[in-house]
Amino acid sequence: HIPRICVAIISFLVALYYDCRRVVPTLSRGNQRKRDGMSSREWSNGFFFRLLFHCFCRLLPIYPFLAVVISFGFLFVASLFEKMNIPTRLLNMPIYYGTLYGPLSFMYWDVKKGIVDFLKEDGRRLLGDESNTSYL
Repeated sequence: HIPRICVAIISFLVALYYDCRRVVPTLSRGNQRKRDGMSSREWSNGFFFRLLFHCFCRLLPIYPFLAVVISFGFLFVASLFEKMNIPTRLLNMPIYYGTLYGPLSFMYWDVKKGIVDFLKEDGRRLLGDESNTSYL
């Protein structure tokens, strides 16, 4: 199971990295360049990995709780399957992978939220407008 878990976590992190990189091609707290009189931010792997580490540290203590909550949700799905006479063995893979890897989605959302919050903060500062950043 360990190699499968490692491959799943690494592929999850690579997908998160490329998704963040695709959505936010320029991101950094420190690296700023002036282009045509406007401030532009460049992608910083350091900022991304610091944010990822921070989110991982927040996930670690609640991982068992999230796994139990996901399992509890599958209890109702399994009951529904039984009432509808659908074979519950079809749920074996979703329950296994959902419980084991489902809490990682919390980290995915947390990292993306951190990036969006940073962009909103930066957009407000650059635009000088606290209210008109809904496009960020």
